[in-house]
Amino acid sequence: MSGTERPDGRRMPLTDTEAMERLDEIFAYLKGRIRQEREARLEAERGLARAAAEIERERLAMKKKMGIIDAAMTFSKETAAETLGISVDTLDKFKKRGMVPHRKIGDRVVFTGGDLIAFLDGCLVPATNLRSDAERRGAARKVTGAGA
Repeated sequence: MSGTERPDGRRMPLTDTEAMERLDEIFAYLKGRIRQEREARLEAERGLARAAAEIERERLAMKKKMGIIDAAMTFSKETAAETLGISVDTLDKFKKRGMVPHRKIGDRVVFTGGDLIAFLDGCLVPATNLRSDAERRGAARKVTGAGA
């Protein structure tokens, strides 16, 4: 028979001290369970983050193989030059002239896909009329009646 049971088997009310001890035990148990749940959730989130990072690396590698430029990709000098269709020397010249944005990580120079896209956007030549200068001069003469 415990101290909280009557001889007839019914429970006696807890004293304030016993009630406080019981609440402390329950609180400690719940606190431990919450900590376990939190750690399990954090580990699951870390696992998901690792899986997402791996998928992103595979996605970018696949885009690189396909020749698609993504702003998040990073390129070495050699790969950037190959992607742009120019030599590494030409890329170095453009880089030194400030024509191609780039990043320095330690001693390494890297280019992001965004850098390459910005460079290509800067090289954009507006579409022109396909007629030659001679054809345009001839058309102008017909309109003005000059040279007839």
